[in-house]
Amino acid sequence: MGPLSPADITALPATGPNGGFYTEPQLAYFTNVNDQRKIYGASFGVAAKVTDAITSRLDWFYSQEDDVTIDYTDKAWFNGQGDHALTTVGGVSSETPHPGIDPTQPYSIDPNGVIQSGTFNANGAETATLYQHFKSKANNLQWKTYFDNGGPLKGKFDISWAQATSDLEADQADVEHGLYTTSAGVATSPTAPGCNNGASTCTVGNHGYEFVYANGGTSGLPSVYYPTNVLNNPDYTTFKSNWAWANKTNNTQWPSRPTSPMTRAARPTWTRPCQWAFGLPTAMSRRCLAAT
Repeated sequence: MGPLSPADITALPATGPNGGFYTEPQLAYFTNVNDQRKIYGASFGVAAKVTDAITSRLDWFYSQEDDVTIDYTDKAWFNGQGDHALTTVGGVSSETPHPGIDPTQPYSIDPNGVIQSGTFNANGAETATLYQHFKSKANNLQWKTYFDNGGPLKGKFDISWAQATSDLEADQADVEHGLYTTSAGVATSPTAPGCNNGASTCTVGNHGYEFVYANGGTSGLPSVYYPTNVLNNPDYTTFKSNWAWANKTNNTQWPSRPTSPMTRAARPTWTRPCQWAFGLPTAMSRRCLAAT
């Protein structure tokens, strides 16, 4: 059989579970996520009594987040892709089954046709790597000044400045580890196993390979194992798709707010009742005299 097992078209014995039939996905994605996050923060405040009537305060807040995420994804290639190939014998056409479980190796299928474990034939292999670096910063500066000399008039002046920036840079690569040909029909890695882009069947291609799968049962943690070096053999590797993108933002605000509240003793009082012109009780006809 050589270093790789052929991806034969197999059929399970009809005497097996569910008459040899079972349910399987086309692809199963296994992803390892490595996330490293650093968060920093700082604050500073100072207050001063300028005079007996004037006090002032300055506050500064700073925060920063630095997040790096690396995702590595393996696509377990169960039954390939595309339609079943047609085989014609004596004028009668029939569909050729997809690659599936290797019946010469141990396997387990439950009464519902769900695969518990098994060794699978495969015609394609693919992985993907995603890198993301996100960095954000925020500054907030507040200055408040108060006036209060004990009299009826008080004042406050409030001004603040805020700035926030963010920077996202990311790139992704899809890597083919099986046979892959260009639109001109040229194989990028001629010795790679399987059919072009993991097709279910092909007439021009190399022998496939096998992987071992277990669905994890009630643990919810399926696993996949490759007995051969399919995913780390440089002779099988094609970097077929690559993306890169970025998103940068910069927001700044400058709000200010002067206020001058008056105590009750400072409010004006009326010297006589309001008079109404022409008997029309409207704001335009009302004439009131305030005390000076």
